[in-house]
Amino acid sequence: MRRIAAAIAVVLCVVAASDAAAVTDDALRRVDSQRVLFGHQSVGWNILDGVGTVYSRRGITAPDVIDELPDSGPGFAQIEIGSNGDPASKFSDFEAAVTAQDPQVAVMKLCFVDLTAGTKARSVFAQYRRMVTRIRQSNPQTRLVHMTVPLTTDDPASNIVRQRYNALVRKVYGGDIIDIARVESTRPDGSRVGGPHNGKRYFALWRGYASDDGHLNTRGSVRVAKVFLQRITTSDSR
Repeated sequence: MRRIAAAIAVVLCVVAASDAAAVTDDALRRVDSQRVLFGHQSVGWNILDGVGTVYSRRGITAPDVIDELPDSGPGFAQIEIGSNGDPASKFSDFEAAVTAQDPQVAVMKLCFVDLTAGTKARSVFAQYRRMVTRIRQSNPQTRLVHMTVPLTTDDPASNIVRQRYNALVRKVYGGDIIDIARVESTRPDGSRVGGPHNGKRYFALWRGYASDDGHLNTRGSVRVAKVFLQRITTSDSR
């Protein structure tokens, strides 16, 4: 049974790794026809850098990234939300932006500093889930794409907390997520980065994707950006 489970785990990792290259040229061109809102902090800038690089490498004109969606018509807007270390402030800012700008697709990303050792992952996720419910009531036409929390290269205790949160995101919203944590912790060969800590398994950001302990270099940014772009251009599968 252990061998079967291990084999399944390897297959899933390889699938996750291949997903990072699955975005098509047609999908890249579709972004310009949508109203997209991305709420984030610093790792979000890494992802946006990766978006630009993906388009450049494909020889396709990248969408203009703006700070606020127009009153009507398509656009790709980004906003910095809340304060790092304060997830509630990010939920509040993101909800207000979605309500005001009425996007077709909306994504928000928490940062690795929002969930650290000692954070109650279930409590933070409950706040997120309440926000999702309110947005679905106020903006039923908006498709929310959910995102796992990014990891760091070290600090196993904090990565375990992030893993608890991410497990809840996958369980509740698994049909429509950008799984940045899985991409960050999956090497190009499909193997996962991590290890045991106090009897629990944790995953970590692979140093080959990292510019420091928590942010992404060009390689990591491009890998996550491909998944980001692939997901925001697919149909809602909630």
